[in-house]
Amino acid sequence: TMELISTAKFKQASDRIKAAAPYADHLARVVGNLASSLGEEAGPHPLLRRPEKVEKVAVLVLAANRGLCGGYNVNQINAARSRVAELEAQGISVELHVVGKKAIQFFQFTEVPMASEYSNFEDRPAYDDVRPIAEGFMRRFSDGELDRVEVVYTRFISSGRQRLTTSQLLPIEPPQEDDSEESSKSGENSHQYHYIYEPDARGLRDELLPHVVKMSCFTFMLH
Repeated sequence: TMELISTAKFKQASDRIKAAAPYADHLARVVGNLASSLGEEAGPHPLLRRPEKVEKVAVLVLAANRGLCGGYNVNQINAARSRVAELEAQGISVELHVVGKKAIQFFQFTEVPMASEYSNFEDRPAYDDVRPIAEGFMRRFSDGELDRVEVVYTRFISSGRQRLTTSQLLPIEPPQEDDSEESSKSGENSHQYHYIYEPDARGLRDELLPHVVKMSCFTFMLH
């Protein structure tokens, strides 16, 4: 019975990732192309700020509330610790933000200070629950309190492949060109698209950039 339940939950979770990923990826690509096409003429945007010197970084680590999942939680924790140590070795001040009871308990036991803790996410994270986290990071980044926000999570590729990943949430990175054969066949290289923006490109950029950050954060949580 437990195996049947876990199989059904796994299918539901993987379906949610597969449904959200194309939207999030294409949204980031469109907004990235929009920002690139505007250049400096549209003026700066707070979420695109590139600090000359990185002095403070927030690291958000995404772990689970429960165990019995192999090395998942241990790998997340070790990756977060390594990243924090790497940043501190560069003289950068680091804030640790933790999702998941297992990681929270570990950092409490080792007396590592946490800027925030979240244990309200189970196997079906809701966008409305993730949004306040992203909005908090955006507000502090825009105000200059943070110079970068990174997320440590496990990227789901398939049932047999998962990859421990550290991704940059802020500042927003421009989309990378994908010259792979698969992308070429599907016509997804960003330079192949030509857009007509209404009402104006700058207004759309300013409206969509925060949505990119929130959707990226939600996608990380789904993974």
